Amino acid sequence: MPTLSRGRLLLHNGVAETQLSEPLTYDAEIAFDVRHAGFQKFAWVGLLSKDSNSGYAVSWDSSGTTPSGPMWGGKGIVRIHKIDQQTPVSFDLYGTALLGGVSAGNQLITDSEPAHFRVCWSVDSRRIDVYMNESLVHSYIDSDFSSFQRVAVGGSEGDVVDNVRVRIPIGAELPFETCEAEDTAHPGLVRRLEDPTVSSPAREASGRSYAHLGTVGDYIDIPVSSPANTAVFRVCVPDAPSGSSVTYTLTLQKVVNGVEQSLQAGPVVISPTHAWLYANASTPNDYEGLSNDSSPDRKPCVFWDEVRVRLGEELPTGTKLRLKKSQGDTAEYYLVDLVDLEFATPIAPPAEPFLSVADFGASGSDSADDTAAIQQCLNAASAYEPKKVVWIPSGRYYQQQPFTVPAGVKVRGAGPWFTEILGSQVDPPDDWSGTMGFKLDSDVEVSDLFVESLARTGRSIGSNAFDGGKGKTGWKVNNVWISHTLTGFWVQGTGQVRNCRVRFTYADGITIAHSANGVLIENNHVRGCGDDGTAILSHRTHTGDTRTENCTLRRNTVSAIWWGMNGDLGGGKGHLVEYNYLVDNALFPGLGINQPVSEDFGMFALENSIVRRNLVLRSGGFARGTPLNGQWGSALWILAGNSNNGLFGSEAIHAAINNVTIADNRILDATYKGLQIQGGAPQYAVSFLRNIIRKTGDFGVLIEPGSVGQSILFERNTVTCVPEGKSVFVNASPTTYTAESYNNSWN
Repeated sequence: MPTLSRGRLLLHNGVAETQLSEPLTYDAEIAFDVRHAGFQKFAWVGLLSKDSNSGYAVSWDSSGTTPSGPMWGGKGIVRIHKIDQQTPVSFDLYGTALLGGVSAGNQLITDSEPAHFRVCWSVDSRRIDVYMNESLVHSYIDSDFSSFQRVAVGGSEGDVVDNVRVRIPIGAELPFETCEAEDTAHPGLVRRLEDPTVSSPAREASGRSYAHLGTVGDYIDIPVSSPANTAVFRVCVPDAPSGSSVTYTLTLQKVVNGVEQSLQAGPVVISPTHAWLYANASTPNDYEGLSNDSSPDRKPCVFWDEVRVRLGEELPTGTKLRLKKSQGDTAEYYLVDLVDLEFATPIAPPAEPFLSVADFGASGSDSADDTAAIQQCLNAASAYEPKKVVWIPSGRYYQQQPFTVPAGVKVRGAGPWFTEILGSQVDPPDDWSGTMGFKLDSDVEVSDLFVESLARTGRSIGSNAFDGGKGKTGWKVNNVWISHTLTGFWVQGTGQVRNCRVRFTYADGITIAHSANGVLIENNHVRGCGDDGTAILSHRTHTGDTRTENCTLRRNTVSAIWWGMNGDLGGGKGHLVEYNYLVDNALFPGLGINQPVSEDFGMFALENSIVRRNLVLRSGGFARGTPLNGQWGSALWILAGNSNNGLFGSEAIHAAINNVTIADNRILDATYKGLQIQGGAPQYAVSFLRNIIRKTGDFGVLIEPGSVGQSILFERNTVTCVPEGKSVFVNASPTTYTAESYNNSWN
């Protein structure tokens, strides 16, 4: 049988298996390394059923020689096997069906370095893709199996399989690595959430924990696991007296072989300017009335901000980055939530014909307003056929009015670490037009920029970083980083937001608004926002607003939202919300179907939509003065309200939910309830399939009194780890909310 030694499986004509923590019904990736002991060998890794008698395996076979030498040029052959039999699979995969085989590319059996395999499984297309040393070598489509419960490794004498790992690609693929401060700090410096009903830095922190540096000499070390030359620090320092400004320093060093060394970047400079908002003492969890007023009858919240630092040098793998409170660091305390490390290089000018904003008078190296110069460049690029690209080189550019990007124009910067667009003008009161950001026309592209408001310090109305206009189509925003604006994206029409970062907006991070059709929000990282992190809304606030349709939220990571939900689906038709990682919400559900009772946001019905394969972690809160009505809110929330918006006379906005599937979601470590269903509008044909709720602070599933539903289905859902005295499943509306239940595990 195989033996386990130093993390490696040495194969001895046997099979080693392990049970997955839960059935695998998502897209998945299994990676592993293989080194052959010589020719005439065989090694494989597979995803199997609970009885190990069905599933798929990928093998690398080095058996077979000819008089002139090894077969397949000494490279071996990579095969996909289909396992469908009565007995558990054998080490040699005897009796399995071969789904084709190919040469192993440029890897020789005799190479001393192992071959790196990555096998990608798509549950929707039933496609298996096999990568060897990051080259696609084999693919096959087979529809017989869609769920797996075991990982198995097998093979012949002397072969070695190493680093077997299964990954579910939920959330965004990111160019940086995040280290939570509490994971590396001395235990005595760590502070954790104690009471989720009380505003505190821990409630708003990523991981609901942080490190507290309060004494000279306190420090935390951040391990550098891959080369880095930039860092982001999510930190909190004491607020300044009302109306004043202050900055603090925090010593930044590198530690090499245990020895502290200085960094070219010098200390981190931290200001509380954008953080520290205050709520009414009588309603401290109602953030609608937040202001900068810090008088004694106000309660503080919104503690964290982020600081970007270019380190001035490359930190190699194995180095430690040290944050230390030294003698000259004068803040009473420094709270550190997390650190992002990244290796960033500037992007070269575009290969296509372009106009540089520098040729129109935009400097990038002074504090003068660059609005007019950049707008002139945008207009000039539009005059060409085909349109020229607008190039914004590395530098800091100041903006006092929004840029209007003409149809067909592309805007590119040198990367979000290098090209910065900085809003320096305070938004006028009661004016949504704003003083910064980009207005998107049809077929425009904006990419590779950093966009920040220097002037905004509160939740008053004003600038959105990106407005995608109603009726505009084909717009794209890619690799843009946004901070301190009112919202990051408030978009309509048809377009894409991909690979972007939104950090600390005072309202929504990325919202698809009414009248949108076919908008894709994919692979974005959103953190620390003051309303919904990501949202699809189909509200009717103006005559002529049309239903939002066919929009997608896919593979986004949304964390540490301090007001609003991480993911919000509010009305429309044909939407898809999938593979999102929604984690750490201070006051609201992590994921909601939100059809509110609201004069301002009366919604079209939600129809024909799917919410699937999302991970919701540490979510749900106590949001007083909201549609939750002061209840201890759930991690996954379904609200079907009724509304009548006066703009439409006597026409009722009937916010029903119809033909919606909620499937294969994982709800873990919910602050209160796992799933909460409420609202008086009818819900029809809603299916809850194979969802997992594990560890709650309250009920597992609660259908509130007054809920209305017909043709509701609960099938193969699992609820575990509910507190003593709390029920796993409660339907408090049994006569009005009728549901069928099959094969659920309510433990």
